[in-house]
Amino acid sequence: MKEKLKSALLIVLVAGSLMQSYMLAYNQPNFIPIRDTEYIRAELAGAEMGVEDVVFPSEMILHFGEERHTLLYPKHYFYEEIYEMLTERSFQGVRPIARYMNDWNAMRNERKGLEITFHDGLPFSVLRSLFRIEGEVDHANDHIDRIWLTATEREGEVKAYFFADRGFNAYEAARVDMSAHELARYVELGSYLNELNNFSLLYGKYYVPEQPLHIPIIELPYSTLTPQQMQNSLFIDPSISRNLLERDGTEIFTDGKRGLQIDRMNQWMNYSDPVAPAPGRAVPEESFLTAMQFINQHGGWNGSYTTDMFNQEWTQVIQYRQYYDSYPIFSLPGTPFGYMRIVLQQGVVSNYERSLITLDYEASPEREEYLLAGGESLEQMLERYEYNSAVERVFPAYQAHIKEDTVRLVPVWVVELFDGEVDFLT
Repeated sequence: MKEKLKSALLIVLVAGSLMQSYMLAYNQPNFIPIRDTEYIRAELAGAEMGVEDVVFPSEMILHFGEERHTLLYPKHYFYEEIYEMLTERSFQGVRPIARYMNDWNAMRNERKGLEITFHDGLPFSVLRSLFRIEGEVDHANDHIDRIWLTATEREGEVKAYFFADRGFNAYEAARVDMSAHELARYVELGSYLNELNNFSLLYGKYYVPEQPLHIPIIELPYSTLTPQQMQNSLFIDPSISRNLLERDGTEIFTDGKRGLQIDRMNQWMNYSDPVAPAPGRAVPEESFLTAMQFINQHGGWNGSYTTDMFNQEWTQVIQYRQYYDSYPIFSLPGTPFGYMRIVLQQGVVSNYERSLITLDYEASPEREEYLLAGGESLEQMLERYEYNSAVERVFPAYQAHIKEDTVRLVPVWVVELFDGEVDFLT
């Protein structure tokens, strides 16, 4: 009897196995595909931007000759008018020249001209999306941080020079579709500003005003992006991610590959997506567009930003500095705020950092009149500064003080050192 039961059970098991094999072979499961767009597009209100929105000069310098100079900053009416004119002009026959061929500081002090500077050097491929540049630059590896237009000794002729941010390389445009008369007319737009406050060229490196600058203290309310919003935006399927809470209050989200770290104390996020190493070097303009598009899709731009770091290494770091009105925003040491940073490896985003704080630009700010030191007071501050011999740039900025419901922006002088580090003058 037992043998018959065993035989019957064996027959049932074999029949069931055959039925399962048939179902697996011929019956297609009804998969529901997950579309990336369902998760990438979260309820984030940040704006999308193009290259022209996140690349603009940090300063515009008008040279009047006789050691007189005036600096214009973004959003100033004359800055906008002159910059628009420059984007419509063409720079033809651009070719490399030896930087030591001219006494550039003497030319700046003696000749009328116009100079624009960028926070960090940009490759010609990116500059070409803003300016009409033609010449021997297709294979140039230099990053340009300064463009200077000046009238030559030959009547009616204008030359343009492009200066690399590292080394001794420079480039000259043989032809600029602008006459010396037109250049002088644009420079003279700032003549009355120069009468009010002349800027002096110190040590052949940076400009300081002879009078204080009128820059108001600003206080703005803010809102914050939630960790869940960033989780929904950055993970293809947030439902399979899990979160961990550290003892210091840091929250970590991960789906096994990607990681999102939320620093609740500083309202700061750090996203990582490891990239497998691959041979070859990324094309700079492609990396630039990739970084910008990544931010467009994952949080957007909560205000005005400009590119203030674009390194030339195998691992590329692109950093965007936040602005309020005409001036960049820097945070107190140990309190990250005022920038977004993208790290790319072989052109693929591997790291993304940003603040969760969103300033309310639509609100009416509290304003307080303030005079930022100039003249002898500023020069004495520079003399007292511990690393004054390493200073490459001096510029006005806002220092952010983050409160419970508002951010207070206080005008300060910022120094940039030869290694790219920045510090505050006090």
